[in-house]
Amino acid sequence: MPEFVVIRALTEDEDDDEFLEEQLEDALDDEYQFIIIEPERIGNETTKWIQMGNFLHKSGVITGLGSIFVGIAFPQRYRSYFYIPVGIASLTCISLYNISWQYDPCCKYQVEYDTRTLERLEIDNLKSSVVVLKRRDDKYRKRLHNVVGALVLCLFTWRVYKSYS
Repeated sequence: MPEFVVIRALTEDEDDDEFLEEQLEDALDDEYQFIIIEPERIGNETTKWIQMGNFLHKSGVITGLGSIFVGIAFPQRYRSYFYIPVGIASLTCISLYNISWQYDPCCKYQVEYDTRTLERLEIDNLKSSVVVLKRRDDKYRKRLHNVVGALVLCLFTWRVYKSYS
């Protein structure tokens, strides 16, 4: 697996954006360990996209765990007021993540903020405002994500079954 690639603008032209996006997509598909994005606009867009995916993942897991905890630990009469809305929020976040981000090659990357990583790569002539993406194994994160979603769905199903039987 190649270690890194640098995405650089050839010119300052607006037409260069399509070329840069294609370059980024090729780098994501080639599974480089590090992707260094020099053009600020493409780097910011990629960072925001990754942050949105992280937000949906974390929100889905945290609200899912909260829903499970409330559904089990709270007294019966207060339980449905809390675990149903929180569980719905969790299932919504998990569903959005699974539909929009799960198969995107960008979800395998996280923004690397450690400056020592750049020094270790020993790359010359980089701009100061580069965005560094590091490839990470996300199978455990996806498993946690899907297990929490399945548990919330099972809890909902169980509670509906118990209330109607």
